[in-house]
Amino acid sequence: MRYITLVTPSNRRLMVIDRVRPILTELIDAAYYADKFQCSAVLSNYKNIFDASRADLVGAKRLEGDALLTFLEDLQCKARGKRKRRMHPASLSNLRPCQSFASGRSTCKPRKINDQQVEEAKQLRAEGRPWRAVGDALGLNASSIRSAISQRGTKASNSPEYSG
Repeated sequence: MRYITLVTPSNRRLMVIDRVRPILTELIDAAYYADKFQCSAVLSNYKNIFDASRADLVGAKRLEGDALLTFLEDLQCKARGKRKRRMHPASLSNLRPCQSFASGRSTCKPRKINDQQVEEAKQLRAEGRPWRAVGDALGLNASSIRSAISQRGTKASNSPEYSG
């Protein structure tokens, strides 16, 4: 029996609690309603017992009074004993906001090249050197230099000459 349906004395469904993943606040509310308003509970495999057929509810149990209160208290102990999921500290450090999102770029890696090195790389590239030679001259990886130059270059659609 997975679900506990709290029913008022006038046979109206008050609340439904999942026994597999009980929520502590719902259990506290259910205990209050059961004690204050003399509600009863139906244990079944159906979330809405009023939509289920009579044949499906043959194995359902009905709890009332002190039996219901002790049952809800036992579930409260189960809900309190659950520990929240913890993350590894290395994973938590990955969740910190990246510096690059603040500057408008979509990459998340920290930049290894500064503005002065970009200008030097552009000059060496204008002289006709290949990317690998430019990277060796600056002591950086050629692909990081290439991506830094392409990110800082202006696109034709954003340049003032092409804005219609």
